[in-house]
Amino acid sequence: MDPEVLALPSDLTARSALQRVREAASFARYNLYVVDREQRLVGVLNLRELLRARAGDLLSELMVRDPMRITAAADRATLLAHPAWQRVASLPVVDDDGRYLGAVRYRTLRELENEILPKRRDDDTGAALGTLLTVGAAAVLEAIRGADREDGNHGA
Repeated sequence: MDPEVLALPSDLTARSALQRVREAASFARYNLYVVDREQRLVGVLNLRELLRARAGDLLSELMVRDPMRITAAADRATLLAHPAWQRVASLPVVDDDGRYLGAVRYRTLRELENEILPKRRDDDTGAALGTLLTVGAAAVLEAIRGADREDGNHGA
């Protein structure tokens, strides 16, 4: 999780939000997370929508409410399997009280997947080779039995 992803208060105007984005540009991403005064995640807004907004529009009016999120206590498997990855480039992380802690980016997810999946691939490859050997050996035995029957040798 990246704890330094910009979050903005829901009562900011678009003008003020853009100023904060400029001031903290290194922490801004495509998605901007919107929090209430207690730092609870209440929405998400993409930077493009903020750029298109009227100066006086409040973030609370522009944001998409109740964005998909993941809790900090989630394990790796839960993070990898989260359905939000089909639609988002980053996923906000919250504590048990819904307070915004940071975000996990899709790139981080891919790195995590690469850490975990090679082990699974090795296991899957071994299982597949075992299945292939079993099926192959059975096919060879069946072929031998068939050849024996054709030759008149009925005992295998």
